[in-house]
Amino acid sequence: MAKLNKFQRQVALTYGGGDYAHIAEPANAARWHELSAVAQSGDSLFQFIMNELADEGRIKMDRGTAVQRMENASNDIQAALWHVDQNLKG
Repeated sequence: MAKLNKFQRQVALTYGGGDYAHIAEPANAARWHELSAVAQSGDSLFQFIMNELADEGRIKMDRGTAVQRMENASNDIQAALWHVDQNLKG
């Protein structure tokens, strides 16, 4: 199984008010390294974020790329929210 990187662990600790913190806690060493635990979460937004922050083969995620990917996702979600709100009133 692939291991969570430090960016994914931070998301797991804080996403949904800590709903997935158990995935990132070293006390759960049997699961915290497993990306399969993310896939089993059933939360597609959480899975999307974790996939965006994943290392790509031998290329390790860096802070700048992680922040940019999160900002891009946030901007896309905000734009979609605005259009839904504006175009589907009433």
